[in-house]
Amino acid sequence: MLDKQKYSEIIFKLLEINPHFKRIIDSKNLKYYYEPACNWKPDSKNFPYKENLKSRIIDNIKKVYDIETAYLVKKYFDSNFCAETGSHISIPRSQDKVGKNISVNRNINTLIFQGTILSAAKNINNENKIHFSMGTSRVYLNNANSAAYIQFDKDDGCVRLVSNRWKDTPQIYIPSFELSGILNLKMQATNFIRKKYANKVDELQNGIKNIEKIFAFFEEVSTKENAENKNNLTFSEQISKVNSFLFNEILSQTGLKHVSIDYEKISWDFLIELLEDKKSITYKIFSDKKLRDKFLNIFSEIQTGWQSGQLPFDEVIEKNGIKKLFPLIASEIENSESDLFIEKILENLRENRIIPKGVLQFFLFMIEGGLLPLGGMNQSIYCTKIRDLSIHFLQNDLGEHERAAALKKLPSEIMNISLSWGIMKGTNDLLCYSDFLEKEIKLNKSHMHSILNIPGEDALNLSIPSLCEFLLQENFDPLFENQFIQQIKEKGNILQL
Repeated sequence: MLDKQKYSEIIFKLLEINPHFKRIIDSKNLKYYYEPACNWKPDSKNFPYKENLKSRIIDNIKKVYDIETAYLVKKYFDSNFCAETGSHISIPRSQDKVGKNISVNRNINTLIFQGTILSAAKNINNENKIHFSMGTSRVYLNNANSAAYIQFDKDDGCVRLVSNRWKDTPQIYIPSFELSGILNLKMQATNFIRKKYANKVDELQNGIKNIEKIFAFFEEVSTKENAENKNNLTFSEQISKVNSFLFNEILSQTGLKHVSIDYEKISWDFLIELLEDKKSITYKIFSDKKLRDKFLNIFSEIQTGWQSGQLPFDEVIEKNGIKKLFPLIASEIENSESDLFIEKILENLRENRIIPKGVLQFFLFMIEGGLLPLGGMNQSIYCTKIRDLSIHFLQNDLGEHERAAALKKLPSEIMNISLSWGIMKGTNDLLCYSDFLEKEIKLNKSHMHSILNIPGEDALNLSIPSLCEFLLQENFDPLFENQFIQQIKEKGNILQL
């Protein structure tokens, strides 16, 4: 029998950290949970820069993908201006760190993998069958969820994509990878597989097939040496496209198309546009010192943002060819006259000497652009805090009551990465990227509909071992975990593949 008191204590602790989990628990199924997000369609009157933001996103998709993909995303935006924003610019993998022995049920990359599939599933009834994802490339390469490694086989089958020289560098500043480097890594991966499965014919054939398929994606987006191509992709754009290729392999029988881009440069250019437009809320805030000081104070101390005494930007410092980010302290820029302050900020933004912090980026996306970001357990907290503080700021300091009322309807509490939907058949292990590599599992339309029919409480419960590890920093007793997951399986709602 499951210890119900122990379960209640865990849920209580998780709700203390993120009260938005309650919305999941109370949802009869995931389709019902995601309905407000799938129906989010901001109006241009209260979100006057919606089309400007859309245009910047579409232009980036044209560059990274093609005109047809850009058209499909544009059509999708016409009915639902929503993006999955919880996963960093990354390559799917099953480990937090390569070589780190961690249970698949307590691994943030497992949650991200299942969360991405879940986010795609919510769009199965969308006419254009698009799943749109925007990730940040601001994170360092040594982050648990990054593009540091290419996983081509289960468990230990990985090669390092980028030199250790860049491990402490935000991915936006890492040079594009070249074809020769990818071919060298492919050879390393092939040698690894041949040695590992020397006496196992089926595993060897499957391993070689995976390598050919995965590295073909990297070869396609590689920078070709000596090629006069001004449209070469940046590192983060390369990774975004590979991310799409890999997830589209898994989703190939669903009719869904996963499209992933990096939102960093988009947010920088969007901020410049807003600071140049005297009608924007952003200009009004930054051009009035009293408003600016109040804004900086009210929105300080939020995760991914700034602390008291800092400006809402990171300064880009380069040393020995390596770029790093440091908080921008209020200095002579902050003490400038309003017009001069904005001009200095614009100058530094145009020269890429400063970039906006995460809180400012989401403020721009939500308040000015009307975009609904759907992230993970942490993002649902800070995006909702940004929304709620913005509502009060719009009402009390700017007199924008109608815009505040419209913003209040934005359902930022909804999240993707925190919920799970599937178990490997015959085990109590969450399905992870390794399983799809090893078993060549393909999801189909029926699977997507089944995922949406899972009760919210079951989907959250399946993730509790990971949430305890990630949010509570508590070890989950293995015996209790097995009893717990077994009970969820017996209800028959989750997928077992």
